Amino acid sequence: MTGANRDSRHVLAETDAGKGSGWVFWITGLAGAGKTTIARNFFSILVKHDPRSVVLDGEELRRVVMPEAGYSISERFECARRYGLLCKLLSERGLNVVIATISMFEECREWNRKNLSHYFEVYIRAPMEVLVARDQRGLYSGRSGASANMVVGKDLPCEYPSSPDMTIDNDGTRTPQESAETLWQEVSTRIRQTRGGL
Repeated sequence: MTGANRDSRHVLAETDAGKGSGWVFWITGLAGAGKTTIARNFFSILVKHDPRSVVLDGEELRRVVMPEAGYSISERFECARRYGLLCKLLSERGLNVVIATISMFEECREWNRKNLSHYFEVYIRAPMEVLVARDQRGLYSGRSGASANMVVGKDLPCEYPSSPDMTIDNDGTRTPQESAETLWQEVSTRIRQTRGGL
C-alpha cells in the first residue's frame, strides 16, 4: 500500500523524535491473531513494574479517534497514522503505551521508528488456518456484517512487518500469558535502562 494514491490528509507529519521517556509497544497482527489478548497480558506484567503505563486496543481506539471510519485501505491507513501520533503524544508525557492494532502499513511503521524515541514492534503471527478456525467475530466467514469483504490478509492486501523487533508465533502451542512473559523477558532490561530501576 506504500505508494498508493492518498490525498494530502494521509501525509505523515515529520516530528522531532527523542523527547519522550515512555516506551511504545506496537503489537500488530491480523484479526484473530491474538494481539489484544497478548497485549493485555503483557500490560498486566508491565504495569506492576511501572504504573506509568496504558494499554490501547485498535478497535476501541478507532471509535474515539476516527468514529466515522470504515474499513477501506485509505481509512485504515488514516487510523494507523492517528494511532502513531497518539502514541507519540502519550509517550512524550512519560507514559509507556502498549497498543494492539492491525495497521499493516510499512509507511506507518517507518514513521513510528523515526518519531517514537523508544519503540518496540511486535508481530503476532498466526497461520491463516488458525485464524479461520478461531474466527470469533465471523470476519473470515463473512458473518461480521459491515466489515464483510474488508478483512486484511483475506480480502485486502497487507504489508507484513519486514523487520519487527520481535515475532511471536501464536498458533496455539503456548498460551497468551506465556507469550506475554516471553515479551517481558525480551524488553525488561531495555525498559530499566531508560526508565531507571523498576
